[in-house]
Amino acid sequence: MTIPQLIKKYERRGLLLDTVLVVLLVVGAHDRKLIGRDKRLTKYIPEDFDLLISFIKPFDKLITTPNVLTETNNLLGHLFATDFPIKLAQYIELMDEHYVSSKKICNTELFRNVGITDTVLADLAKDQYLFVTDDLRLAGKLEKRNIDVINFNHVRMSAW
Repeated sequence: MTIPQLIKKYERRGLLLDTVLVVLLVVGAHDRKLIGRDKRLTKYIPEDFDLLISFIKPFDKLITTPNVLTETNNLLGHLFATDFPIKLAQYIELMDEHYVSSKKICNTELFRNVGITDTVLADLAKDQYLFVTDDLRLAGKLEKRNIDVINFNHVRMSAW
């Protein structure tokens, strides 16, 4: 399916973002000047934040997991001396948080290949939500499992 077809298919169900994209979303909302300068976002530019905002707009729900929120919090702990926690809290309140038991996924092949957070996201996305990641390797593994996934780098390239 094309990107527009996937958006149409899932716009009422919801969008599931990988951790780095949640980091981009929250940091960009906090201070766009950090995009490209913060060590977690060196491969991005402020316009990628704008693109992500535009991309998520059609979706009724933004889905997340405790795993993603914990990773986001840990990756951005250095910003907690600012008003960043307020921005993070505002986004958390906008998201639908879903839990997948680690026991459910820990003995799967995917878990052994990509770890707990990405396996939880894959399990949650399967037949429910559109999953967006910037991880080419992960996107390929999910496509092989018939999970609808978009590589955000393809969205970035199509916006040029």
